[in-house]
Amino acid sequence: FSILLGTILGGGLCWMRMHRRRLLRRSAGCYIRIMRGTPILVLLLVLYYVVFGTMGTDGMVVACVAFALNMAAYVCEIFRSGIGSVDRGQQEAGMTLGFSKEKAFRLIVLPQAMKHALPVYINQVVNVILETSIVGYVAVVDMTKASDIIRSRTYDAFFPLLFSAVLYFLITWLATCIISYLAEHTLQRPKKAVKRVWADSIAGGKPCRTEIGKSDVLIRVNHLSKIYENRLQVLKDVNAQIRRGEVISIIGPSGTGKSTFLRCLNCMEDPTGGAIYFDGENLAD
Repeated sequence: FSILLGTILGGGLCWMRMHRRRLLRRSAGCYIRIMRGTPILVLLLVLYYVVFGTMGTDGMVVACVAFALNMAAYVCEIFRSGIGSVDRGQQEAGMTLGFSKEKAFRLIVLPQAMKHALPVYINQVVNVILETSIVGYVAVVDMTKASDIIRSRTYDAFFPLLFSAVLYFLITWLATCIISYLAEHTLQRPKKAVKRVWADSIAGGKPCRTEIGKSDVLIRVNHLSKIYENRLQVLKDVNAQIRRGEVISIIGPSGTGKSTFLRCLNCMEDPTGGAIYFDGENLAD
């Protein structure tokens, strides 16, 4: 329950950390700093004796909440680093194929981000399972507490602790296998389904045309220019003709407008002047 709740809360915190509003970002950042700087034992005792002390809440419930709150802070940073490892241009490429921003994130960015974050996430799950050995402080009899009771009665210190270690190993191994199995079957979408989604997005659910006009010139750019609000002119009088089957490479140093030119072609930037003709239609109109 702590792993599930901590993962959900961590996803919400990740959304807050990456939001445009400064208040949400700072609130999530403050929560993460507090949780990462507070020992889990201290958090467990504060919740049990102070926050839920007058409510008579069962120690098991308090323990689940404490470990979930602690785990959420780490899961947030794991997810955020995974999303940040995916190049931003991949989501923009999905949007040029007709995907919405949410669908491009869900189908293109999220699967890659989770693959990058999965090993670290599994380590965090294992840490949470092992940290539950301290719940005896709030009157919960877990495996470690049970081994202490057996050891105090039998005066045998070796076998109870060894048996507890074996059980923890089996539980963590089983949890790792389950998460890996779910991730493998969730993140890998069948290729046919992806191709069908892309085809529907591009063609609007209709068959694509095989012939695009009589002329073999598919894209014609006339006197294209782009000036940003700070009066920085990135493109100036750009002209080009791209024919059917032709492969074009745009090269040049950083800052010469290569990306801006491409973003104008796929309608992700509005040109300041000029025309972009595709199949006889001016996309810059």
